[in-house]
Amino acid sequence: MGGCQHICEETDHGPKCSCHMKFVLHSDGKTCVGERSVQSQAAPQLFPNETCAVNNGGCDSTCHDSVTGVRCSCPVGFTLQPDRKTCKDIDECRLNNGGCDHVCRNTVGSFECSCKKGYKLLTNERTCQDIDECSFDRACDHFCVNSAGSFQCLCHKGYVLYGLAHCGDIDECSINRGGCKYGCINSQGSYECTCPPGYKLHWNRKDCVEVLKCFAGLVAPKATLTCSKTGKKESCSLTCASKAHYLAESDNSYSVSCGIPIFRGKTPSRFNSSSHSCI
Repeated sequence: MGGCQHICEETDHGPKCSCHMKFVLHSDGKTCVGERSVQSQAAPQLFPNETCAVNNGGCDSTCHDSVTGVRCSCPVGFTLQPDRKTCKDIDECRLNNGGCDHVCRNTVGSFECSCKKGYKLLTNERTCQDIDECSFDRACDHFCVNSAGSFQCLCHKGYVLYGLAHCGDIDECSINRGGCKYGCINSQGSYECTCPPGYKLHWNRKDCVEVLKCFAGLVAPKATLTCSKTGKKESCSLTCASKAHYLAESDNSYSVSCGIPIFRGKTPSRFNSSSHSCI
């Protein structure tokens, strides 16, 4: 205040400047210089000593004038060294990892937190939170399973995972013909076995069975044999257009014919009206 370098006092005649210990007031009535200042017959030569006005008092950062001389201070992130002049950067990462969840990197006067892959830094700039990659569109072609810091893609049956996220069709026919007895046709996510003319696909969807045909002149009155399979149980039913004839040949075998009896030297044991079922 009042243009004084050190101390300003209010008097009846206006502001009056004075200096701290070991300083004297310059002839300009405002500036303070050290007592070691040497005056010559010419203009007085100043020898600055312990004042912030000269070379910032030798301080690296902030300088304050006090009754005992200059007092240096440092900004946040720096610490004053034993020489009471120099400021040195504080490595915040050395203490408790700077409070960072994952990675702490020291910078001049400060520090920075960062996260491992698969995590994001929250607004407090310290905490790391897992990224749910499965919440992103098209993260995986088929299925996505999230995990801490990562995720995994899975594919439908009949597909194989390519890279990290893409599912490609498995060509089952390229491996041992898909297990088919005759032919194999691949399709997206599946395949199908085929059979040659005169054969049809077995219920196991892999083998081929012969298609039975009746030739004209070799067949007696028309008969129909119908078979079906439920689980491991296969049932067949024989239906005749005319009377069905049943012949028991032994305890473990019998014959069924339509229209004309089959005697084979024996007498038919039982006649049914039109059909007979066997399992």
